[in-house]
Amino acid sequence: MLDEGVDWALSKGYGWGGDDKNFIEEFGHYEGADSSKVSQRAKERG
Repeated sequence: MLDEGVDWALSKGYGWGGDDKNFIEEFGHYEGADSSKVSQRAKERG
């Protein structure tokens, strides 16, 4: 989820495709986000 954004969620059956991404900030994927900056503890907590 951290690296793929909303596309990951949609590929796993969470939510609906189509126009939904148009209503999410940054279209559900923030370019330039660096998931390596998120601590392992935060990742484990979800």
